[in-house]
Amino acid sequence: MGMFLIKQYDITYSVFNMINAQRRVLITGGCGYLGTYLANYLHRKNMRVRVIDVIEHKKDDYEGDIEFVKSDVRNYDTLCDSIKNVDCIIHGAAALPSAKAKEIYSITVEGTSNILRGAQRYNVERVVYISSTAVYGWQKKIPIEETAQLNGVIPHAKSKIIAEQLCESYKRKGIVIPILRPMPLVGIGRLGIFEILFDWIKDNKKIPLIGTGFNKLQLLDTEDLLEAIYLTIVLPSQRVNDIFNIGAEEYESLEEDLCALIKTVQSTSKIIHLPANAIKFILKILERCKISPIYAGVYAIIDKDLSVSITKIKKQLEWTPKRSNTQALINAYTWYRENHNQQTYSNCKTNKGILKKGILTILKKVL
Repeated sequence: MGMFLIKQYDITYSVFNMINAQRRVLITGGCGYLGTYLANYLHRKNMRVRVIDVIEHKKDDYEGDIEFVKSDVRNYDTLCDSIKNVDCIIHGAAALPSAKAKEIYSITVEGTSNILRGAQRYNVERVVYISSTAVYGWQKKIPIEETAQLNGVIPHAKSKIIAEQLCESYKRKGIVIPILRPMPLVGIGRLGIFEILFDWIKDNKKIPLIGTGFNKLQLLDTEDLLEAIYLTIVLPSQRVNDIFNIGAEEYESLEEDLCALIKTVQSTSKIIHLPANAIKFILKILERCKISPIYAGVYAIIDKDLSVSITKIKKQLEWTPKRSNTQALINAYTWYRENHNQQTYSNCKTNKGILKKGILTILKKVL
């Protein structure tokens, strides 16, 4: 009986791999942090992967035979050439929240419109849209459910809301469009704003924390998000054609999560608390003067309770996150310690490079 079950499993797995091998997937923003990891993840699932991005790709970042197209999602004509003959599009191309508002709206709204027009034109089966929990803004009821009223504050969030509205309009035209709203990502290779934290912990510096640290800030491990995206590609359309929050299931207060990270990696860093209102005012000025890499999307939420309900995605897609906040942070930090000397400053177009720290370089020396 046991041998029969093993053989049955092997046959099922082989058939599943054959089906995956026939799937042709396009990833927009495929040279960014998420796009790179997603391309490799889907390649390992035996899918035929094509990535599109406006920035140059690094061949060493990708595994196997992954097709690269250099193009801008705002250029409809060249974009259509990439959309031809694909079964699914994972649309993740977006400007970073720290970019200028005009660029954010242009890439997010115009780019999404072009993707959806192209998908309809070439009969693409489904488009997976990577949105953000930033669309909720400030909510009284925590954890936030998918039915909450959208109240985005910064351009990044407002543009995502418009893009989601575009997606809903094309759903009514018959395209299957899962919309994913992930919490802030942390994982192997994720640098950007997390690199600042990891760098200070590595050097045993004091960690300034805005507010009391008692608030709960839910994160999301990158690999957990990759699995969720995969499920929206392969599961039946009636199960995935919806909106889903995604976040860690286990998380403590911000201070507890950071203290657990510091203790586990055997750093001697200590957390110091700063008055929220005063520090936010200062950071706002520094951001406008372009001498601080910490943008409003970070310092505005750092002292707030922010978490989403993942009940819906767990039930509907049978997805369960594998890593807690602390586990995701430890995993990401461990990779950083082993690889930080190989990292370089980026042009801030993705979260794969080290940000220029500006005035934080001075603050680190003082602390």
